[in-house]
Amino acid sequence: MKLICCNMRVGPEYVINLSCGFGVQKLSTPLASGQVWTIGCVQAIVTFVEVNIVPVAGALSGIAALQLVAILLAKTLHTQIGDQLRLLRQESLGL
Repeated sequence: MKLICCNMRVGPEYVINLSCGFGVQKLSTPLASGQVWTIGCVQAIVTFVEVNIVPVAGALSGIAALQLVAILLAKTLHTQIGDQLRLLRQESLGL
């Protein structure tokens, strides 16, 4: 049976291995890194963002631009609905 992260594959199902990483602290870092994750999630994300700052900034800028366009369109729709309601009220009052 081969350990896959902290899951042990037994047939077609995965079984949680409660002793994942047992004895790893006795190993050197290069040997341990082949068996368990030696970098935390936060550090991995920080490193990824530092290495890929231009694409990450571009993606975030693109998302922000799309959000601004959506806000502008929503405001335009809100204004148009208000105008139509005013017209309907004026027609119903006979003005």
